[in-house]
Amino acid sequence: MYYTLEAEHGPETFSFEYLDDGPKVWRVHVEKEKALEPAAAST
Repeated sequence: MYYTLEAEHGPETFSFEYLDDGPKVWRVHVEKEKALEPAAAST
């Protein structure tokens, strides 16, 4: 799941925290990060 999110959205767009890491139960907390504002173009 982590690698799919990273490939589709980039690593800067979410945080990923393991709550339970198996082997029977796997739970994670995924949170959307604030969007980065594009740098102002200088002319």
